Amino acid sequence: MIGRSWAGRALAAGIVATLALATGCHRGESTNPLVERYYQGWPAGAGLSEPAGAGPVAVLQPNHRMELALTGSSSCPSLPVALTVVDRHAIEVRAARLTPTSTSTRSEALAVCANDTVPTTSVLRLPPAVDTTRPVLVTVHFAPGGAAEIVTAYPASGLAPIGVAPTGLVPMPDSTLVSGGVLPADAVSSRAAIRAAFDRALTGTDPAGTTSAPAGGGFAPTDRSGWALAAVEDGPAMRRPLAELVRRFPAAARSSQVVVGAIDFVDVNHATVRYTLSFTGAGSGTPRTGTAVRAGAGTAADPDWKVGRDTYCAVLSLAGVACPPA
Repeated sequence: MIGRSWAGRALAAGIVATLALATGCHRGESTNPLVERYYQGWPAGAGLSEPAGAGPVAVLQPNHRMELALTGSSSCPSLPVALTVVDRHAIEVRAARLTPTSTSTRSEALAVCANDTVPTTSVLRLPPAVDTTRPVLVTVHFAPGGAAEIVTAYPASGLAPIGVAPTGLVPMPDSTLVSGGVLPADAVSSRAAIRAAFDRALTGTDPAGTTSAPAGGGFAPTDRSGWALAAVEDGPAMRRPLAELVRRFPAAARSSQVVVGAIDFVDVNHATVRYTLSFTGAGSGTPRTGTAVRAGAGTAADPDWKVGRDTYCAVLSLAGVACPPA
């Protein structure tokens, strides 16, 4: 359903909000609205006393704060330089290395970065649009040209040590640790249903790969839009925006494909989903983060897991198509 020849546009311009900033040049100081301060070591409440590898670690703190630890040189730490709100439970962070500078002597200005690997934690003030009462999926992009890494920020209070499952439980392939518990009980089948919902909603294809709605399920065989929108939260309200998207970008809409990556459960009825859309044409393959909700009856006409309304509207908005008011 949703192929996008406009996929190469900047994510920050098409989703919700971006906060850009300039980091301070002295350790621990900050002169921007995003990073309040930073320090060496892991975030308070992360449950870490030993090195945890090179990946990011994020913890939600009171008063709408998040502590994000990135590993690197002790004298040239990687710090967040921009934040984009994807939706209520997902954000994108761009990080860059803080290089040594000097306002005094030439010898200090020629200082080089220490060749060590230590965690540096930045304290971020999150935008009000982010719901910090539930886990937040954080995608960190390293500049310039670095790969993206994904981590889930859990509340510090009551969190089991990172990487440690409660007694008697085995960690699952996708992260499902939520305040010390594993949710939901049907995680395997729920992941399959979520992947199917994203494929159905964003490509309009049935499980056999055809581009028309299958017989039954309350849809006419040619009602591809209805079939796709059944897998979207508040799908019936999206018929007109979808028709406008197809009118504007027919070739991209016909060729759209989606690959679903990591799925992280927020609770038994909500999940954050990493996905990539591709299609015939330039600019495809932009990684994105969205949401899934358990909202249906588990039938062909009303799947139990659906693509979240905010996620679907965010994709439409990249084509300049607006969703109706909720």
